[in-house]
Amino acid sequence: MSNQTNISIRPLQPEHAEAVRNFHARAVLQSFKGIYPDEVLEKWAASRSGEGYLRHQANGENFLVAFISEKPVGFIGWKDGELCGLYVDPDYQRHAIGTLLVQSADAEANLKQRPITFVNAGANARGFYEKIGFRFVREGTFTVCGYSLPDFHMER
Repeated sequence: MSNQTNISIRPLQPEHAEAVRNFHARAVLQSFKGIYPDEVLEKWAASRSGEGYLRHQANGENFLVAFISEKPVGFIGWKDGELCGLYVDPDYQRHAIGTLLVQSADAEANLKQRPITFVNAGANARGFYEKIGFRFVREGTFTVCGYSLPDFHMER
């Protein structure tokens, strides 16, 4: 897939939430393999739910979804200046979908005069965020399913 013209970016709709959950769980399992313990990844992936995205959306988090031929293949979520989540289906990673999602979210956030200024990046994503203009500030941790895992606080 090298032609980006068949990628569309649209707001999350309820009918896409389960497909987002499915590729998000796969992305967690594959993207963090060897970085975080398998037991943690399995619990993290299993903890995702379509209703969870919709609940976060109802509580003010913004979501955009990338589609290829009407198939959801990536999403980004942000709220109050924080990029809360960015995941791409493992079958479609490394095709600029993450970058397109960040650019689209930035445009929307800037229109609302609420720019995205920071992210707590997972251990596998620091390089990606540096390439798109974030800078490392400090190491930190995040908690998922009762486990504390390392991450990187980044700002721009």
